Amino acid sequence: MIQPIYPSTFELLIMLALTILLIILSQKAKRFERIILSFIWVAYMCVMLLMTIPSASYDNCMTFAEKLNDAPPWNIRPFSLLPQQFHNMLSGQSGAARQFLGNIILFIPAGFFPPMLFPKFRKWYGIIIPGLIWSLFIEVSQLILNLANMGNRSFDLDDITLNVLGAMIGYIVYKIFFAKKHRLEKGN
Repeated sequence: MIQPIYPSTFELLIMLALTILLIILSQKAKRFERIILSFIWVAYMCVMLLMTIPSASYDNCMTFAEKLNDAPPWNIRPFSLLPQQFHNMLSGQSGAARQFLGNIILFIPAGFFPPMLFPKFRKWYGIIIPGLIWSLFIEVSQLILNLANMGNRSFDLDDITLNVLGAMIGYIVYKIFFAKKHRLEKGN
């Protein structure tokens, strides 16, 4: 059976702290500060890849057939694992909480950064589509690496759902804190 790699509580706290820092910094963004925000956005994307795409590991090499007999490295049934993960999280299992909340928190900056930096992304669908594509890229990469015996992460449709939810929460944060500011700047 594939063992998922959960972010540690420390990593989740760092992601949350970075998210808050990015919100604070971006409230005062001017043209020069947009360059800094763009740099932070790129750094965030790199950290996200480092956290979600495992480094190559050739331990426990199995053939494709063995992987399928053991447990397929994918979950393509929507909402099949979410209820159990949510229940486990509420019952105090830290691994379930890190898995469930980590997938949401990790994508919150993906919901407020793009509309701050790029006017094209200031509508809700301007966040869902890129968030979906980015999450799908990560999940497919995990699956390919798993099938090539270079990692032990799996493709999980429920992770994509939680990632997009995180991006939408980030977009709501943008709307609450920044949308009025952008409308005022556009009018000037």
